[in-house]
Amino acid sequence: MTLTLIKSAIAPFMRGMSADAWLENERMTAEKVKLFRDYVDGDHRANLTPEMRRMLRISNNGSLNEFNDNYCPIIIDTMVDRLKLERIEADNDAATAWAAEIFKQNRLDALQTEVHAATVRDGRSFVLVDMLELPDGSRRVRFSHEPAFDGTYGVIPFYATDADRTPLFALKIWRMSRKEVGDTVRVNVYHDDRIERYISEGEHASSLVPYEDDGVPAVIPWTLPNGEPLGVPIVTFLNRDGISEIESVVPLQDALNRTLYSMVMTAELTAFAIRVLIGNKAPEALTPGMILSYYAQDADGNPTAPNNEFVMNWLQSIRLEQWEQGDIVPYIEQARYLKDEIFEITNTPTAAAADNSSGESLKQREVKLLGKVQRFQVRNGNSWEDAFALAHRVQQAYGAAMPPAFNELVAKWKDAQVRNKKEIVELANAVKDQVDLRTYLEIIAEVFDWSAEKIDKIMAEKERERQQEIRESVRGAFGEAFSRRLAA
Repeated sequence: MTLTLIKSAIAPFMRGMSADAWLENERMTAEKVKLFRDYVDGDHRANLTPEMRRMLRISNNGSLNEFNDNYCPIIIDTMVDRLKLERIEADNDAATAWAAEIFKQNRLDALQTEVHAATVRDGRSFVLVDMLELPDGSRRVRFSHEPAFDGTYGVIPFYATDADRTPLFALKIWRMSRKEVGDTVRVNVYHDDRIERYISEGEHASSLVPYEDDGVPAVIPWTLPNGEPLGVPIVTFLNRDGISEIESVVPLQDALNRTLYSMVMTAELTAFAIRVLIGNKAPEALTPGMILSYYAQDADGNPTAPNNEFVMNWLQSIRLEQWEQGDIVPYIEQARYLKDEIFEITNTPTAAAADNSSGESLKQREVKLLGKVQRFQVRNGNSWEDAFALAHRVQQAYGAAMPPAFNELVAKWKDAQVRNKKEIVELANAVKDQVDLRTYLEIIAEVFDWSAEKIDKIMAEKERERQQEIRESVRGAFGEAFSRRLAA
């Protein structure tokens, strides 16, 4: 429904491409994004029959009663934990300081984690760069994380070619409430020189109309003072060319969950075996130490003394049998295999891996994890550089002060390799005499979790101490010379 609505808004910009074909592709992508988010949250496809649910005592009243062995968040978190953008450096100190202020104002230490996690999970995610007006009337550049479209809300980019990283235009889709909850669709279309705003007229609307309810024009210019386009304010972040890190994990996760179901039922049927009693009726409830009474009855149902022939025939007709029990060991081995396979195909080293993983195997996964982290850093380091370059243009157009010029921006990432703190200190001390103080402090910063601001404070304090020593040395030398002159 939502994608059908936006067709009228995008058709003029498709440049000969079929809007229907493009929207169908985006619909399938949205379904996968929704699936990946569900799996990370633990909401998995159970694929259980009503009888299986009843035996496992799983109700049909929601996913809270489901159970699974969820490894999807481990795969995501293990990679994201190695992704930390430390700063953006320019080719001059003034622009580097400006970038550091933008970084701080937007709390990018937290925002980047949200962006990176969504990118790794969904395959792609986005950052919107615009201008925020503060209560005191001042303005500052704002970075906002905009997730990929999942069928209900999010961003859909349109690229002129598959090789492009900057979208020709992008749509931001979300729902708002008028008469009923979520009954209205809002769509912003971001072009390089304008922002078009649309809204649906009710839940059953067949098209979008321009949105001006807030007193702002439906089309907002997005240009520099000289009329030059600012650029599409949506920056794309990609994981493996748009492939989720758990795309190949989902089928294995399904198999692991099914193994878990089988394992649980095998254990229960072993502990509480199903027995068959033929020729008699067992009591409804059994408790240890109870006495079971079996007796003959007359026509009125009263106990009566049976004759020997009746007793012999009755006892010979009674049989107690038990259904054959399963072996739980094969399920345990299968679960271990599936877990190890999940970590193997995602190159994820973790203590949760199968017990039979060798040290060399885990070491190789660490190397491969570092490889995919570094590829992510290179690709999405460019995205952060593009975001800051766009922020520079936005401040030129709408900010109170012109930002300092630059020719180049470079994203600086924290080293993804996890090292022993003792090794870091030993490495730092080994090169201490060959590097300046700041470089030395940056090397050991990981040990003490020092930020760039902390290093700046240490450097400033060291400089004050140095200046104080110089002053005291000068005073001492002057006093000594003055004393010698008086003595003469």
